[in-house]
This record gives sequence, structure tokens and C-alpha cells, in this order.
Amino acid sequence: MAVDPNDPTTQPDIPLPPIQNPVVQPIPVQPTMPLSAEGPSWKIRKRIVYLTLLFCALIITYVTYKGADTRLNETIIQFSYMLGASTIGSFIFGAVWHDSSVNRQQ
Repeated sequence: MAVDPNDPTTQPDIPLPPIQNPVVQPIPVQPTMPLSAEGPSWKIRKRIVYLTLLFCALIITYVTYKGADTRLNETIIQFSYMLGASTIGSFIFGAVWHDSSVNRQQ
């Protein structure tokens, strides 16, 4: 291609460098490392999650069998389900976040 110095749309032919490594190498997967946190241990975290889910189950069971059919009891059951779901979601999110930060540090 001829380069016209007065034409700004033409570019000189610039040779491209050769591709060094066209194949992307996979990242080696490391085995799962033992989890050690600066905060509470995972044993304590799991215990808190289990106790929260047990509390939700007890509330739902009690209101279902002993409570009257009122809007208040319906709301209590709905919020117990939401508390259980948010506890499970937060636990999973926290575990993934922790694993990611541990893997990043090494």
C-alpha cells in the first residue's frame, strides 16, 4: 500500500510481530486448602447457621400447629422462611468469598 503523506486516512504497512504462543495454557487447579480465617472458625459459623435454621423451623412448626389463622402469624412464617433463606445464601456467599480470598493470597 502506498502511503500518501497528504492523506491522513492512509497508514503505512506495519508488519505484525509473530504470535509467540497461540495456545492458551490452562491454569493448574490446586487442591482445596484447609480453611483458616482470622475471624471465627468455620465450626462456629456452621453452628450459628444450624441454630438459626433450627430457630426458623421451630417458629414455623409452632405457628403452624398452635397459632391462630391470622395475618400476624402468616407474616411471622413468611419472615422465618426469609431468615432461613438469607442465612443459607449468606453462608454460601461468605464461603465462596473466603475461598476466593485464600486462593488469591497464595
